[in-house]
Amino acid sequence: MSDLPPSSIRWINADDFIKTAEAARMDPVLRILLTSDGTITTSIEALTLGPVGVEVLRQEEVGIEAPAAVFLAAVPGSRALSREVYLTANGRRLVCASSVILTEGLDRPLLQALRAGRKPLGRLLRESGRPVVRDRLQIASADGPVWMRRYRMGLGSKWIGLIQEQFIGFPLPE
Repeated sequence: MSDLPPSSIRWINADDFIKTAEAARMDPVLRILLTSDGTITTSIEALTLGPVGVEVLRQEEVGIEAPAAVFLAAVPGSRALSREVYLTANGRRLVCASSVILTEGLDRPLLQALRAGRKPLGRLLRESGRPVVRDRLQIASADGPVWMRRYRMGLGSKWIGLIQEQFIGFPLPE
């Protein structure tokens, strides 16, 4: 995976992560969330039996930088929506998600909903009815008990986003 954006964090693929001692010791719910190739929004809704909200920290339209452009097979400078949000459930912040989503080629309703920032990305994509593909999943630990994952997301055959999720509220309290 040499075309992933550079990072000072040690990222490993999901297969290698599952073989680590850290994975064997962690809460199984967190282990499943980290290695899932599905939407975190749906998984959290299933775990909490309620809706997932979004708290937008930052959202802006930018020209995509070269490392992310290479990763998404896009032209550097292509227009993208860069955003950082908390995914929340039951009044708790559970995941801090950062994304860079290419705006070119997104249908107008999806782009408008994304710009509005009122719903989690996973729900917006589910509501769009288009097939979502994820690949290049990698997992890392940052400063002790904080775990992260990053991956490339596509709609159909077009790569549209670089997603990074930091799990801050897991395991869930009983």
